[in-house]
Amino acid sequence: MLSFNFTSVLQIMNFIILMVLLTKYLYKPFLNMMDERKNKIASDLSKAEEFRKNAEVYREEMRKELERAREEARRIIESAAERAKRFEEEQKNKAKLEAVKMIDDAKREIEKEREKAFQSVRSEAVSIAILLVKRILGEQIDIEVKRRYLEDVMKELNK
Repeated sequence: MLSFNFTSVLQIMNFIILMVLLTKYLYKPFLNMMDERKNKIASDLSKAEEFRKNAEVYREEMRKELERAREEARRIIESAAERAKRFEEEQKNKAKLEAVKMIDDAKREIEKEREKAFQSVRSEAVSIAILLVKRILGEQIDIEVKRRYLEDVMKELNK
């Protein structure tokens, strides 16, 4: 059987005192340190999660800002293209108007020159006609006849 002697009692008491001392000075501080570490890790994880959420929000804001900048750039490019197209059309229209004006001016000039040439030919024709009439009829025609003949020749030339 089991016998208890004084040494056994002292050993049990030593063991209990050792357990109390270890619990008080080693085990509790160790558990407190582990709890603190656990709390710190939990805190760090929550901060990391908060930073991640903030980064996500910031990333979304940057994505929206980038999209706005792209849209603005697209509008600017479209606006510039539209202005360039209008400028091109204006320049084409100016060139067409200038060409039409030059053609009209040239036509008027040609008409003036044609009229001058026609007047010159008419004058020469009248002079030649009078000269022929004088030679054919001699000096017998009086001035009234010459005038009527000249008018008839002019009417013929105008037709």
